[in-house]
Amino acid sequence: PGAQPEFQMTRSIKPRTTGLQLDSTIVYSGFAGPDSMPVLRNIHTYPQNNVEVIVESYFDLKQWIPLSRTTLVSNDFDQLIETTAEIFDYESGVFLPDSKIEIHPRGNGVLLDSFFVSGWAPELNAWKRLLSTWNSFDDQDRLKESLSAMEFFDVPLYFIDRYRYNDEGDLTTITSFNIVNNEEFPSEKQEMYYV
Repeated sequence: PGAQPEFQMTRSIKPRTTGLQLDSTIVYSGFAGPDSMPVLRNIHTYPQNNVEVIVESYFDLKQWIPLSRTTLVSNDFDQLIETTAEIFDYESGVFLPDSKIEIHPRGNGVLLDSFFVSGWAPELNAWKRLLSTWNSFDDQDRLKESLSAMEFFDVPLYFIDRYRYNDEGDLTTITSFNIVNNEEFPSEKQEMYYV
């Protein structure tokens, strides 16, 4: 339903090396023979390399009604770098922007340098940043600090988490602080013990 916007990418993309891709999933309720009813369905499409689109629909006893559409974009290392969620608008018959996550991986592993969560602001007709997180690492590539900024009624609130490790490399302490006027105030401490 509705016109799908064409997705543009401005970087070179190498083809995926795997041949299998998920086509669809259906969730049933009361799965006990002929009385089971479909509830939710996800249809997966792959409009271009490194892009997966998932449309979720619910069954209203007659037909499938769209709920949302999620677009997942990966880089050449198969790392997720962006997720965009849209909600289906029944009046207009199109998907409308809802939220977006931008992810910046650290190298080609599973660590993240930073990520940003945005929500769609219809009054601005633009994305509005809701949460930002920047990570820093020690010389052994372990998470050292995580600085976050959250928008609360257009006022940014800042938080920092500091991570400490023992000689064996196990995480032992996470200390959290609120930052007000460039001053840190302790807010929480977690201690981990190993047997």
